[in-house]
Amino acid sequence: LRGFPSQDAAPAALSEAEVASLSLLTGRLLDEGSVHKAARVCRYFSFYSRDVALILHCRMLALEEDAQGCFHPEIQALLAAENSQRHRKEAAPEKKRLKSCKLHPR
Repeated sequence: LRGFPSQDAAPAALSEAEVASLSLLTGRLLDEGSVHKAARVCRYFSFYSRDVALILHCRMLALEEDAQGCFHPEIQALLAAENSQRHRKEAAPEKKRLKSCKLHPR
């Protein structure tokens, strides 16, 4: 997602016809499975496509790439909450094992 246009960034000076054409082009590229080409079109024309951005985010999550800084702040908060829950669940069985382990004097 580095270099991908941001939704929050100021839109490029594109006419309505250009935006419609780019939307159609990226949609068709995605329908064909050409995610890389659709992303290149967005970068080249500084055109934000929610569909392309969503697919790139999903791909990053699926590959477990460490790119937390690339996500929207709300998504970063959700990922942080998920990680803290995961760490708590991993630590819980260890505590249970420690409680059940008793030392017997010899």
